[in-house]
Amino acid sequence: MHLFLLALILLFPIQTAGSVIEGIVVDAATGVPLSSVQVSVIPVLPRDALRRTSATPSASVTTDESGNFRFPNLQPGHYRVWAVQNGYARREAGSALSGDSGQQTGTVFDLSSGQSIRDVSLRLVRSGSVSGRVVSSTGTPLVGMQMLLLRPRYSEDGRRFLETEATTYTDDHGEYRLSGIGPGYYYAVAREAIRMMPADAMVFFGPNLPEASPGKYPSTYFPGTNDPARASLLQVTPGRDVGGTNLVLTRSNGYHMRGQILEEATGRPPLGVPTSLQFERSLPSATMRPLLVTMERN
Repeated sequence: MHLFLLALILLFPIQTAGSVIEGIVVDAATGVPLSSVQVSVIPVLPRDALRRTSATPSASVTTDESGNFRFPNLQPGHYRVWAVQNGYARREAGSALSGDSGQQTGTVFDLSSGQSIRDVSLRLVRSGSVSGRVVSSTGTPLVGMQMLLLRPRYSEDGRRFLETEATTYTDDHGEYRLSGIGPGYYYAVAREAIRMMPADAMVFFGPNLPEASPGKYPSTYFPGTNDPARASLLQVTPGRDVGGTNLVLTRSNGYHMRGQILEEATGRPPLGVPTSLQFERSLPSATMRPLLVTMERN
């Protein structure tokens, strides 16, 4: 008899009710419900698990004509809820703009088995944009330059860093436009587009260095400085374009740097040590110029 009951349990496992998250999406200014908004729930995983898991949303739905959304049959766990709609800034449930940094903090929903969380409200704000033109010191439009919009943020231990909010490239007139930007304060920076090298490419620096390059355009922050500490913040407000964010870039001569890295224990140079060069007065994690150096043993 016991074996018979065990077989039934294995064949027909007990079904537990899934958890539910549901709510509404509205326009923050008018309170009008928004239809056809893409809403996603994203699982919040421990830090060690995040390194092994992609950030793909676990589920996505679109709001109905009344702005309502519903996620049934969710597994127990921790979730964040995001909403995306053209013409509006991407928003996380429970987030609020705080301070001049525009930092957002959202709610982590803790779902137990069979639990329902209702009345989740997402208030979407009209997005703004930043536009302008990038030219050389002679007035020539610079084509294919990468434009980045950086948002100041603070780490858990209070350190300030810059996070990329949006990026695009200048067109054949040197013009650009960064759209879908949420309200807040940002830095605009122009730089040469980074071209990835093949994985098997090697760069060797020997005793006979090549001639200095004719120069490149260094990263330049609005209104026209290579020093991030002297850059000006741009304020983006809902539904407005911050136009005229123009930048003039000046070529700088290239410099070569070489040295020697030794192992403390053996006094011998190790092989393939990655080395980086960072601007001395830059904000923490603001800019980092990687330099690949492949050492050869003596």
